[in-house]
Amino acid sequence: MDISKKILNSISEGVFTINDEWKITSFNKAAEKITGYKREEVMGKYCKNIFKSNKCSKGCPMLEVIEYDEPKEEKSEMNIIDKAGKIVPIRVKNYSLKNSVGETIGGIELFEDIREIIELKKRLNEEKTIIRESDKMEKIIELANVASKSDSTILITGETGTGKEVIANYIYKNSERKNRPFIKLNCAALPGSVLESELFGYEKGAFTGAVKTKKGYFELADKGTIFLDEIGELEYGFQAKLLRVLQEGEFYRIGGEKLVKVDIRIIAATNKDLKKEVVEKKFREDLYYRLNIFNLHMPALRDRKEDILPLVYSFINKFKVKFEKNIMGISKDALNVLVNYSYPGNIRELENIIEHSFIVAKNNMIMVGDWPNNLVENKSIKNNVENEIKQNDKLVELNENIEIKPLDEFEKEYILGVLKKFEGNKAKTARELKIDIKKLYRRLEKWRKNSQNGM
Repeated sequence: MDISKKILNSISEGVFTINDEWKITSFNKAAEKITGYKREEVMGKYCKNIFKSNKCSKGCPMLEVIEYDEPKEEKSEMNIIDKAGKIVPIRVKNYSLKNSVGETIGGIELFEDIREIIELKKRLNEEKTIIRESDKMEKIIELANVASKSDSTILITGETGTGKEVIANYIYKNSERKNRPFIKLNCAALPGSVLESELFGYEKGAFTGAVKTKKGYFELADKGTIFLDEIGELEYGFQAKLLRVLQEGEFYRIGGEKLVKVDIRIIAATNKDLKKEVVEKKFREDLYYRLNIFNLHMPALRDRKEDILPLVYSFINKFKVKFEKNIMGISKDALNVLVNYSYPGNIRELENIIEHSFIVAKNNMIMVGDWPNNLVENKSIKNNVENEIKQNDKLVELNENIEIKPLDEFEKEYILGVLKKFEGNKAKTARELKIDIKKLYRRLEKWRKNSQNGM
């Protein structure tokens, strides 16, 4: 093997070259590993027949550098189909190959498998859907991560609008049951008799209107998770039936004689003080303790004011899309009103406030006068609304990229976070990330060198 082939096969990225007929002329070891094809299988074949990319027919980056002689400095991302028929996302960079007189005679592509990076980005993005600048919410995320690793019943408590369902979603998505059913039910939305039939199901003829057998939510959620919101609204008599499901994992359909066994994980939520409800004989004590194995108490928005500004940015960007309105900023006075408001309705109320401002805003800046009347207690501020537009120094520009970072930063932030979680134990970190420990060492070494070089 000559030196050039040795160098080519030592590169961690996949590399292949094509001639001016678009036929493959070289294919390194990393390319074999990523695609599943051996070098002998691809030599002389058209690259489109090997990679079967979604960009082969339209938007091929190699085409731009060969036929149009346009340098492709930035990397492109695309999907290919490997030999086993699986979709493999890759990141590519292309260059043209020229002869001694400068004529284009082919092209070269460097590509890397980015499945791990996409998975890391996905997991990090799931965390970032829960906005948290405050220490209180950071603690909630830590506890939610712990809770997601077990099958124990969870009780999420907190005032209305604090994000109990959001945390329930987060726990489910990070649990071992994430690929199983996730069924949500609001216990306050249905009367007891209807709730019972929805949860337990019923047999044909069990009652008037039961023309056929129907599975309940518990059966439909088998091997998965069920989220029971507003659990404190359950009728007292019905609570004993729920207790049996929690204790034994079994029940009878309405009108049924066959015992149904299920394997479900229950997450419950309430805005009530269940301890007080127990004392007042409105909630069963045994059910309370069975539900409250792992408790997460969501803090009120007034107690996590560090989160208000990023939440405001998030909602503004959301409603910019919904209303197709180019809101560019928010005045400091308007922002000051938000920060000092008590939010009895918590995050849900803040979202409604921002939506209201989009409906009434006449300019591309949100001003104090765009808030609901009940929000603004200081009338003197409202009198100065007309002057706000002229005071450009009082405008807070929206940063649409507040949560957007380059892919490499997503990966680095996530990996270092896991490493910190395991107190620097690289073996445990690699297992958690489901990557080879050698890859972990290479990434850490690369970041160390970049840090030394001031990058």
